[in-house]
Amino acid sequence: MADIQWVQVIAGVVGGGAAGAIITAIATTYRNRIQPVRYRLELKELFGGVSAGPSASVQVMLSDKGAVQAFGNLHQVTLDISNRGNIDRANFKFSLGFPAGTKIVMLDARDTDRNHKFVSRTDVSAISPVDALDFEVKPFNRGNVYEIIAYVADATDLSAADIELTSPAPVSFVSSPSTAELVAGLKPAVEIGLFGAKLTFK
Repeated sequence: MADIQWVQVIAGVVGGGAAGAIITAIATTYRNRIQPVRYRLELKELFGGVSAGPSASVQVMLSDKGAVQAFGNLHQVTLDISNRGNIDRANFKFSLGFPAGTKIVMLDARDTDRNHKFVSRTDVSAISPVDALDFEVKPFNRGNVYEIIAYVADATDLSAADIELTSPAPVSFVSSPSTAELVAGLKPAVEIGLFGAKLTFK
């Protein structure tokens, strides 16, 4: 009888140790996984350009340090980026790459408060447009969200799929649907009751 009890105790200890090892391995794998950074890109046309005949057109004029530059159209690109991982970061560097020839002419990247700093590491102006942007945010703790607004001129058929996010940090960028995609995904239905029957239109 005593032998049976000892076998039960040993089995319980071994089983408990195995379960503990499995739980530890799962926790370690979760903690060491590639960290997700979630982002949402919104593109909006501010000015599409107007043709007034073969010899006239309407353009948008941007002034920068006394110099004026004319562009055929202007788009707004808004990026929301957030830390959805389980690691707090003192800082986080990342880049936005656009198709070659893209003209990024203005940038609006503001600090959310005194304790969250947004640093643009790329000089952007209407007279010296660029097609890539480098940023650094301090800090990038769990749940932190930063917003960037870039203004792109003379863009043709620009889409969110053309914009690439990269970082030297070991992270995985995860896209969130834009507002337009969320609206497009809705399928409104109207139900009409008729003598107990229902007709649904989608």
